[in-house]
Amino acid sequence: MTTSWRAVWLLMLGACGSEHGQSPSDAPPASIDAIDSRCSSGPSARVTGSAGTYDRVYAGAVSLPGPVAGPGLASMQLHVVFANAAALDPNILECCVRDSSCCAIDTLAATTEPILPGAEAGSHQVTFTKTFGSDLAVPGTLTITTFVDPFASQPGMLGGTIQAATNGQTIDGDFATEFCPALLSIAMARTSAP
Repeated sequence: MTTSWRAVWLLMLGACGSEHGQSPSDAPPASIDAIDSRCSSGPSARVTGSAGTYDRVYAGAVSLPGPVAGPGLASMQLHVVFANAAALDPNILECCVRDSSCCAIDTLAATTEPILPGAEAGSHQVTFTKTFGSDLAVPGTLTITTFVDPFASQPGMLGGTIQAATNGQTIDGDFATEFCPALLSIAMARTSAP
């Protein structure tokens, strides 16, 4: 892989290893130093509420191109994972986003519905899911105030606020971070048969 493509791994949604379409050369490096450089976060969030308190955020995105659209022309799903660890293995973060039952650390995660190009800034409905032995799932809002497309201008930037209040469960906070390159992917475009 060339350096310019390290930031964008061409993965199918849900791919998580060599048995699911990644070749061994595409797998994340085992070195913790390499992981730190790709998925590290300084204090970049202030999140409080029923789900706990978190001071770091990790951001990822999936570009969802249509049959003829490419990055920059495609809708995008954004992922945010709030945690307290300064550096996390991208495979763990991906697990926390996709299937909280396999996430072995305490996080609060959310994924947006697909967002059309140019509509990233503003409020988006999400469900915040607390991981690591909790079944907390609270509907809420992710409001994006800062967005720099990570596929058009690496590493990109995501910032804003989060809020939720349902059945006595509350979440409130703000965040700002660069995207984690290991959490960026492009979904394979589907084509229909003639």
